[in-house]
Amino acid sequence: MEHRFRATDGDGEILLAVTGTSTTGTASVYRRRDKKLLWSVSDVRNYPHSIERARGTGVVVVAGRSHGSGGGAATGGSLHVFRPANSHASSLVRAGSPVPFRRTVCCGTRGWSGCG
Repeated sequence: MEHRFRATDGDGEILLAVTGTSTTGTASVYRRRDKKLLWSVSDVRNYPHSIERARGTGVVVVAGRSHGSGGGAATGGSLHVFRPANSHASSLVRAGSPVPFRRTVCCGTRGWSGCG
């Protein structure tokens, strides 16, 4: 589980939380003042392990990672993006399909520019 607090204009201070299993999970937003659940989505694919809110736009991004074959090391995953319809977290909706990514491992002295 990961959680973090963020200040917002529309809802005051909020708690972003994400929890799950190796295949699916839940992302939620609570108002800190009264602990009210403002928004939640329970079908985040992959293992959701990180959540963040973009200041100014209110966009929420949840990162999920997949496991390799046989439950091995993570090989990639997906980013799940949610956009608000107004200044309140309760208006969050999916902003398209999840964005897949693959893990890239780079070695040697070339740094990231040597990946490929």
